[in-house]
Amino acid sequence: MKAVAIILSFVFLGTVLFFFIVPDVSRNIFSEIRVLAAGDKGRSKGSVGRPSASFAPRTLEEHYIMPPIDPSDYHYPFTPNPEGIKKKGLTRQPGAQNFYLYTPENPESGRLPALILLHGGNRDGLAMADRWRALADRHGVILVAPDGKDGEWDYAAEKSSFERLFSVMFSNPAIDRNRIYLFGHSAGGMAALPFAADFSERIAAVSVHAAMLVSPPYQEAVRNAKRKIPLCLMIGSEDPVVSPEKAREAAQFFADAGHAASYIELDGHNHWYYTLADWINEYAWQCMIHKAPDIFTED
Repeated sequence: MKAVAIILSFVFLGTVLFFFIVPDVSRNIFSEIRVLAAGDKGRSKGSVGRPSASFAPRTLEEHYIMPPIDPSDYHYPFTPNPEGIKKKGLTRQPGAQNFYLYTPENPESGRLPALILLHGGNRDGLAMADRWRALADRHGVILVAPDGKDGEWDYAAEKSSFERLFSVMFSNPAIDRNRIYLFGHSAGGMAALPFAADFSERIAAVSVHAAMLVSPPYQEAVRNAKRKIPLCLMIGSEDPVVSPEKAREAAQFFADAGHAASYIELDGHNHWYYTLADWINEYAWQCMIHKAPDIFTED
């Protein structure tokens, strides 16, 4: 009888394990399998993998860092140096929209990555090309910096200009069309966010400084992007023009729409880009290339 009692005890214990513990383990295992089968959607590990039409939300990566220069040491104003930067027209027609082209010194053989730069309000492409040329020389990057109309960006009106800009870039044999990135500052950043979504199949990743999503059409572009595009959004904690709260909302909106998004808040930094530009540019560049490695296939 004692042996029977022991056997019945084991049977009872096995039943409890099966009905109460095993289901939890099974759910966890199958959950992990579903995550792996889905390409790790919903997790933020710095890479978006292949283009995806999924709208599964992602976790927003957040970083809070101290810049190397105190705002009390910022230099005002900023005047760009045009030496070595070529000014070109998007078309041969008189009055055509201009862009600035910079090719790095001593570039490596083969096709190079390219970076489209969108300037801030009341500036031009020259200001961005000049601030990025040091990085272009370090990493072998071709810079393409268009002018906004009258120093500003009109999202609806500029779409056709972007189409022409891509045509010009794709005709350049030195540019690797699979490694085209986008950066924008301030008003240029606010334009870069929807442009990156609209042209997500041509742009590998986007980074912006001091920007937010300013209207519903911009948000719709993000929701309807054909490919989930990595975003690196940088903002100063003391920015008087774009509040960190609004900037974080933009990054969160990208993450909620399934894009791999990073929010980077710079402690003590304000809206002024140009003194910190080389440091911001390096951080933005490294963020973009590590969040979007090899996402396109060769033609």
